[in-house]
Amino acid sequence: MSIAPPRDSIEFGRLLDRLAHDITYAAIFRSLRADLSASFNEYSREFNQSQAFWSLSLQSYIEAAIHRLSRVYVSHSRALSLESWLEAIKNNPQWFASPPDPVRLDQDIGSVGKSDSIVKKLVQLRGSVVAHINLRDIAENLRLGNRFALTFNDVDLLIARAKAILNRYSLLFKRESWSKDIVGHDDFLIILRALRADLERSDTKVAEQIEPATRAAPNTGA
Repeated sequence: MSIAPPRDSIEFGRLLDRLAHDITYAAIFRSLRADLSASFNEYSREFNQSQAFWSLSLQSYIEAAIHRLSRVYVSHSRALSLESWLEAIKNNPQWFASPPDPVRLDQDIGSVGKSDSIVKKLVQLRGSVVAHINLRDIAENLRLGNRFALTFNDVDLLIARAKAILNRYSLLFKRESWSKDIVGHDDFLIILRALRADLERSDTKVAEQIEPATRAAPNTGA
């Protein structure tokens, strides 16, 4: 690649931290989307109180994950990506206390480029839908979702691969690994539980209003 490599281990560490930010938040947004979906059966009534909000939220979280994955995987001559970062590692093994395994490193480089079928789908999605909309595709009324769609399994695989690669070399470089978990990852449950409590209070109030009327109704049986 033609990107200028980092000049020293300090610059390399900055690149590592910035790349970790995108990878970690791609995982966080995807995990939040999955957790929301998994909660629907238990909280279907609560979700249905504000369908538009939750529908937009679900869409936003997966779009945010894909947007960050696009930055992580899509290479450009002046962009920080997994590929450019791994090339910097290959060219500067002296920055590591424990030199990376060159065979494993070459495998990792191959897995983050367009030669990989799923990465290629992500690159195509970014170029035609995410970064900008392909004018000709729209004019010809082509179904972009069918042509460029990533499955949830594809997204999960790309996130898992990026996390594994990041942590493999972060551990070698500075003995640190990164987690996708953040404090408050299940805060959405606070909203759903509060809404459930409010609905239950409303149900009780309605029942209390109906009960006297029911008792006062005349008996019309034979």
